[in-house]
Amino acid sequence: MQKLKEPTKVCKICLKSFKSLTFYSLLHDDYCLCESCQKKLYPRFIAFKHDQTKCLAIYEYDDEMRSLIYQLKGCYDIALSDVFLKQIRRELSLLYKGYIVIPVPSYKTEDLKREFNHVVEIFSHLNNPIVRLIEKTENIKQSSLKKNERTNIGKYLKMSNIELVKNKKVLLVDDIHTTGSTIDACLKMIRQGQPKDIKVLVIAKTKDDKSHISKHA
Repeated sequence: MQKLKEPTKVCKICLKSFKSLTFYSLLHDDYCLCESCQKKLYPRFIAFKHDQTKCLAIYEYDDEMRSLIYQLKGCYDIALSDVFLKQIRRELSLLYKGYIVIPVPSYKTEDLKREFNHVVEIFSHLNNPIVRLIEKTENIKQSSLKKNERTNIGKYLKMSNIELVKNKKVLLVDDIHTTGSTIDACLKMIRQGQPKDIKVLVIAKTKDDKSHISKHA
């Protein structure tokens, strides 16, 4: 019997060549992560709530995840956009079937500079309709605001075509959950449009963020 030849690939994260004959890589020719980098993407599925809205974070926001998101967002490495959801895309697609996706916005000049919106690129791999209804009107970063100012982050956001969410199932998405102030502001705006249901999905959640945690799954 002829021995199956191991295909050589280049890891999207570390850019090193590797050979893989894992069951998953054989089924998915476009999956290009070496074993070491694949271990960095260990889903935690952290469930929490904002008021009565069910939220889910896929990963814990540790040093590895911080570096990976920065590589995509700060180094403009758009090829990384599919690695966050790749292994669990089917499960997420079933969980959020029928939902329209609304991304938490970044300031438009940031998107123009990197020539893409990283949140949109990540969640485009769910293949749900993406509707960019919320806009950030000023380039304000939460890290530059005092704690009491973060609760007013909503004044830097505006929503257009609010009628588009009426009686719709809405999935609000973001990359990192820290204080939750921006998520709260976006939820308040979306609720005014009377959606049928609304949920939140984020890539990663900070470990020390306890203000909205309800449970871990």
